[in-house]
Amino acid sequence: MKIAVSYDKNNEIVCSDFEATSFFNFYDVVGNSVVCSEIIGTMGSKEKEELAHILLMFETDALICGNISEASSELINDEGIVIFSGCKGKSDDLVDLLLAGELIPV
Repeated sequence: MKIAVSYDKNNEIVCSDFEATSFFNFYDVVGNSVVCSEIIGTMGSKEKEELAHILLMFETDALICGNISEASSELINDEGIVIFSGCKGKSDDLVDLLLAGELIPV
């Protein structure tokens, strides 16, 4: 399983606005454990189609993010990616909550 977090690299927290994210923190999960993570820049992409394409390139199964527009949410959901939006806090902590079943998808 691959989890992407819309990432504020300076503060190591989820970016408050999906469409303003400059980085994704990708987590590879086997079973219920994170085996590695990698921070990838969006190269200035801000359009929902470009951000969705990055998620698809990295074979993302789930997205953790802050606020997300309805249009972006629909586009990403249509690609089979489960979205956990409205999240705040440290990236690693949110992934742990998702793996513990404590985050609710939209």
